[in-house]
Amino acid sequence: MIAIIGVLIAILLPAVQAAREASQRMACSNNLRQIGIAIHAHVDVNQLLPQGTDSTFTTTATPINRTGRRYSAFVFMLPYMEQSALYDSIQTTMATTASWNNTTNRGIVIKGFFCPSDGFADNPGTGSCKRGNYAVSAGDYALVSRNDTNEENGFYSRGTFQPQKAISLDDITDGTSNTVLASERSSSQGSIPPRPIIAGIVYSVSGVFPNNNYNSCETSGFDPKKCFDYKDSSGKYPNSANMVTESDSIYGVVSKSASRWIDGGTPFTWVNTILPPNSPSCISNNDDGAPALIPPTSNHTNGCQVGFGDGSVQFIANSIDWGDPNAICVRSGTSPFGVWGAIGSRNGDESKRP
Repeated sequence: MIAIIGVLIAILLPAVQAAREASQRMACSNNLRQIGIAIHAHVDVNQLLPQGTDSTFTTTATPINRTGRRYSAFVFMLPYMEQSALYDSIQTTMATTASWNNTTNRGIVIKGFFCPSDGFADNPGTGSCKRGNYAVSAGDYALVSRNDTNEENGFYSRGTFQPQKAISLDDITDGTSNTVLASERSSSQGSIPPRPIIAGIVYSVSGVFPNNNYNSCETSGFDPKKCFDYKDSSGKYPNSANMVTESDSIYGVVSKSASRWIDGGTPFTWVNTILPPNSPSCISNNDDGAPALIPPTSNHTNGCQVGFGDGSVQFIANSIDWGDPNAICVRSGTSPFGVWGAIGSRNGDESKRP
């Protein structure tokens, strides 16, 4: 009798797990859809998409110096997600307090920013900053989100979101239905089970970034394939000093993938469409605003949920075409990173091509 029960459990358990994941995946898709609605509500009121990071800056230096308050795009969505009180609270301190130091608001948990498959119920975020599993798109470009004295060039993205700048829907010349708005990003804080290949960020991988400049990915020597291949035989990052783990710190603040929904820093609330979904992530140095390869990642099987500019949500497979794995980034024309790069770029003219 016991043996029969054991066999029945063995048969039923995969079906139960599959049903649970299907439910979680649907909830995750709904979260992304709500984020898309909030973005469009922002456009209706402001005629612009939210900026990818805040644009607070000073004019006391020449050229203009950004102050690095670095609030994420999700902060600017809050009034359109029934979180106006929280947004107003953040606004009172935004001009003087960096996002990661905003002790009043950084620990607020917003369930709509969590994918159930990533383990929210078990861990909404350790430490003072609470995590979020969604990130806005920098397109087929390895953006810089840190402070930079070059106002025009130091903050660039070919996606729908720009660091410290807002664009209009008219700037998405490839068409909103063809262009990514946001996607999932697994957190090393809550991923169930822990999966370093999708939740970690490794820095200083030899040969990936030729330098630490804002336009690293436009320079000869940029090689995304070396990041894609950076894993051991088990499919995980080697346990080395270069792995951004639970104990690593940057600027005295624990820095983990997707660990701060309030922070517009590169690893926290951005993705790009150079490496395919669920690939490794690499950052050029241990600065959490440095150029990075940060593909969408998830705990779903074989892919990630991606929200598009028309409000739709699609499941993108890990196997999507990503073009030339040794290419460098471009600022105009067709993406060199295949179909994946094309749907990330807002201005690649792909929609006009046969």
